[in-house]
Amino acid sequence: MSMELLEEVFKRTSAFTVRGAMMDDFDLEVMDDIELWTAEAGDDILAEWEEEEDYITLHLDDDTLDDEFGVVPRRRRYQRLESSKKSGTKLSSRDQIIQRYKYMQVRIQDRHGHTFFVSRKVNAVDPSMPTYVRIPPKPIPRSWVKHIRPLSDEAESTPCSVISGVLYPKVEPTWARCIDTDTTLDYDFSSFGCTFQCIYMDPPLLLPDEKPKPGYFDIAKLTAIPVDKMLVPGAFLFTWCEKELLPDMCEIAETHWGLKYVENFCWVRHLTNNHIARLESPFFRRSKVTLLIFRSMGSLEMRHQRSPDSVFDFMKPRMADDLNDRKPEFAYTVIETLLPLALCTEEQPDPDRLLQMWMPADCHRTNWTTIIQKPVKS
Repeated sequence: MSMELLEEVFKRTSAFTVRGAMMDDFDLEVMDDIELWTAEAGDDILAEWEEEEDYITLHLDDDTLDDEFGVVPRRRRYQRLESSKKSGTKLSSRDQIIQRYKYMQVRIQDRHGHTFFVSRKVNAVDPSMPTYVRIPPKPIPRSWVKHIRPLSDEAESTPCSVISGVLYPKVEPTWARCIDTDTTLDYDFSSFGCTFQCIYMDPPLLLPDEKPKPGYFDIAKLTAIPVDKMLVPGAFLFTWCEKELLPDMCEIAETHWGLKYVENFCWVRHLTNNHIARLESPFFRRSKVTLLIFRSMGSLEMRHQRSPDSVFDFMKPRMADDLNDRKPEFAYTVIETLLPLALCTEEQPDPDRLLQMWMPADCHRTNWTTIIQKPVKS
């Protein structure tokens, strides 16, 4: 026999003693590992494994144990009760003893010099064996899986999508308003009153040292939009921003619009092969984009929610007139859940409480006023 087989035989047979072989199934079932180890080894085990100072700890109170280890060990008590036999295959006495002996005795010492023996279980699971995971029931939370829904012609969240070269139109939403303009920056925002509870925008901004190109502009031009005059007290501003422009965006929101930064949301770009995107960037790869959340002073009824601060979603192909990547639909879910009174009803059908700007032309939706910028001629 090889040395490896001899070591395996020794490991499997060294756990047997006459005392252990005489134990019945009930004894093996109700005794914990330390009691079984002590019973099989005999009374001389304390003299072999423990020292005199070990007995000092037996007189410590619970508070002292809490201070040392943060938990009070509970002594397990067993009563010899008649119970029904469990169904299924039961391990033999030999196998049960082997399973119980897969523990390692670790000797530790606290700061007062007291010595303890801790039973530490040895992982005997074969890593090549299948792993069974219990999947939670429906609805499965977003922390577990990425929900992929089939494209539907009637779904409002499905824009004009290119599927095998065929365009599928989208059903027009109700309680929505679309405003066409040549340039969003030049729009007359004075036509709006101070009614919006949220402004959601994705401006096509030029990055630092980036050459000018049609449709894109410098972040400083955002100050021309009177965001503060359109928001009710306690309202929100949600704006997407690349990492290079985060300080400038925060300064404009706080200095020019009088808003306070409250939170941020991150979209991690995923490719179709389920890998994280690594777009070009001067120093580090560009893999995410941030949705900054600002708020005006005042009070507004909100519905608090447990939403993640990041979402992993696929990069969608840009249409011909898209200036930015199409952002995840989950942002709408966050806003519409946060502000339940901003949604339209039969009593309040006017969509004058939610405003979005610089979104794709086919992304107008129920409850929203959408400012659509006409396609830029290159």
